[in-house]
Amino acid sequence: MNSEVAKIILESKEDIRNDIELFHLVKCYFNHAIQILDFYASLKKFLMCARDNHSRIQLALMHFEEERVENVGGEKYVKTLQDLQKFKEAGDPFTDEFSRCFHSVCKQQAEMFQKLQAHKKELDKKLKSAQTRRRATNAIFITTLVSALILTVVTVWKRWPPVVAALATAVAALIGTVEKKCDSSWKNYQKKLKGKKELMDLMNAGTKISINDLETIRLLVNKLETEIESILRNANFALGEEEEEAVKLEMLEIKKRVEVFMKTIEDLSRQAGKSSREIRMARAVISKRIIG
Repeated sequence: MNSEVAKIILESKEDIRNDIELFHLVKCYFNHAIQILDFYASLKKFLMCARDNHSRIQLALMHFEEERVENVGGEKYVKTLQDLQKFKEAGDPFTDEFSRCFHSVCKQQAEMFQKLQAHKKELDKKLKSAQTRRRATNAIFITTLVSALILTVVTVWKRWPPVVAALATAVAALIGTVEKKCDSSWKNYQKKLKGKKELMDLMNAGTKISINDLETIRLLVNKLETEIESILRNANFALGEEEEEAVKLEMLEIKKRVEVFMKTIEDLSRQAGKSSREIRMARAVISKRIIG
């Protein structure tokens, strides 16, 4: 669902359209969801670069295993060191562009959550106030009409006693009709408020999930960057060593880290896919709730 479709859905619902703040919040929610999905799409690109790095280091390890058993004269581990150099040149796939994009969506979600919380509090107050006002209005209405009825009955009784019974019946019926109408209006008002609150709760839940997912992404990216930095450090040591034994030790250290490196890439990929599905599902649920 793109932003235009979301806009059409929103504008078709009068109760949301007339509530400017709620309309703005729902619109922001859909727009932010699109931006997070764009972020997850870009994350796939960075993960592809990370997989390429993993392939380079795997190739270096393969050549290392081949060259460590070779009995050749001259310089050893030539191919291994060439592969390490390529890995080093590739560097960290998570560039400044990724960081800016990530921090942008995190900031958006945090701000969105605060706005939703503030609006939710307002709706809670309105709901509580509506219940109190409904009871108070009914009480005032009945008291006023009863007082008026008593005065009317007293006045009529003095002049036309036979009319009193009929008048009392008519006024009582009028009280019942008007009271029902007022009560119905209050119920409709409360129903609309509850509907808006349910919508807020859905957006609130969706935003919470997104924030938690982004935190998981942050932790996994940090873990992956730590692994890349460690392997790069080992690669730098290996490239700077002249002794074969020193190169061998660094390659063995790299070998220990490669499995964690790849697992973290896969964990990130799965989390990104899961988060994207959750966002789409949340949008679908909220859209359905708006349409009714």
